[in-house]
Amino acid sequence: MDFKGIFKISCVEDNLSLHAPMGAGPDFPGPSLECVPEHSQYTAFRVNKLGDDKYEIVSAQFSDYVISYLGHYTPVGDLPFLLQMMPKSWEDYGKDKVYTEWAIEQAGSGEYNIRAASGPGDQYWTLHEGSHRHIKLDGLKGANSQKWRLVWVHDE
Repeated sequence: MDFKGIFKISCVEDNLSLHAPMGAGPDFPGPSLECVPEHSQYTAFRVNKLGDDKYEIVSAQFSDYVISYLGHYTPVGDLPFLLQMMPKSWEDYGKDKVYTEWAIEQAGSGEYNIRAASGPGDQYWTLHEGSHRHIKLDGLKGANSQKWRLVWVHDE
């Protein structure tokens, strides 16, 4: 499936919208991305096709910032792989440690799994349990916490 335009991204579990908190873009490294209730303010994202089934997901407000994971192949202690906004220029930090390319795969009617198209392998966007609903990377479990809706908002 090809995505074109500006989207709201929401998790099927609890119908929560992806949100970049204040300071998540220009103040990199800022807070991690999180999910908030649908009626709260959401963050709009542009989905750019890079080829085949690879996409980058860019802030609609700050076009030089992509959803990314900066880290290592294994979690450090109990800390999960958390997603955040990162300047595109940081991709040069090391392709083996910066994951900015995502595969978007059908997971049901209007639902998708989003996984790292580079990096450690089969790591999927997963809504982290707990009071702060951050987005972590985790192996596929088929849970609603790993299913996402991309709701078209408008053309560019």
